[in-house]
Amino acid sequence: MEKNKNEVIEIDIKQIIMLLLSKALYIGIVGVVFAIFAFTYFKFVAQKQYTSSAQLYVMNTESDTLTSSDITVYNYITKDCMEIITTRPVLEKVIAELGLDMSVGTLKSKISASNSANSRLITITVSDTSPVMAKRIVDSLSKASAQHIKEVTKAEFVNPVFDGEVATAPSSPNVMRNSLIALILGLAVGCAIVVIRFLLDDSIKGAEDVEKYLGISVIGTIPLFGEDEDLGVSYKHGAKVKKSAMPQRPQRPVQRPQQAGQRPVSDAARAEERVRRMNPDGNAEMRRRPNPDGNAETRRRANSEGNGAVRRRSNSEGNADTRRNSDSDRNSEERR
Repeated sequence: MEKNKNEVIEIDIKQIIMLLLSKALYIGIVGVVFAIFAFTYFKFVAQKQYTSSAQLYVMNTESDTLTSSDITVYNYITKDCMEIITTRPVLEKVIAELGLDMSVGTLKSKISASNSANSRLITITVSDTSPVMAKRIVDSLSKASAQHIKEVTKAEFVNPVFDGEVATAPSSPNVMRNSLIALILGLAVGCAIVVIRFLLDDSIKGAEDVEKYLGISVIGTIPLFGEDEDLGVSYKHGAKVKKSAMPQRPQRPVQRPQQAGQRPVSDAARAEERVRRMNPDGNAEMRRRPNPDGNAETRRRANSEGNGAVRRRSNSEGNADTRRNSDSDRNSEERR
């Protein structure tokens, strides 16, 4: 998706297809949710309708030969009869005969009449939540309409072909068909949500988006490193990484707490104490003994003080030897 200077949105079809493929799981979940909802509703909640049908045969003459004009007349008569079936006098007669607690309009909404092309048969269909009531209504309606058609059209023969039957299975709703429609609708809704979110998203995702939308060349990028201590999740280059997979930080050695009433001892004081306890070979001893604090400054100070102590002791011993030698020389001179 790109925007030019005239604010016209250009959509990359290939990018949209790849986006839909990457979100196929999400889209499929939306479709399945719609299908499950529709199946549950039409299977267990929606009222089931049962239908029952009857047929009437309409004939205006006893002649065995029919001309083209007779066929045209029969077609018009048949259409008129279909309209007469749902008229108010016929429906009122059915309501009175069966003692129905419904209005003429309600009963009319349950009735449908049809006719095949070039046929004198009229099919009457009645739908109701009760299969028995649907049969009773269609039987009463076929008799009442046949009588009324004879009175109105002066047709000689309007006879029922067959009566209605009690339905054993509901005619509607069609659970499988409605579930399939809901599945397709859910997939379409999922695709629409993904595409709309993509079109409304104008955030910068990377260096390519900077060059595409801003027209600026990217000199360099800074990798993102971070760690969320509370969530135990680390981030590397914008991606989440488990904390266990990241290198652990070295832990500081735990210092023992000072005893009550004891004054803290500094590093310099501990170094001086070690120097005072050195033997004549203390310089080498200090090199052999590792400094537990790892302080280079302390090692240099200990070495310098150790060398000074050795030099002072050597000078004192040299002076004593010189004095003894001079005394012995004087005594020898005096005896001679």
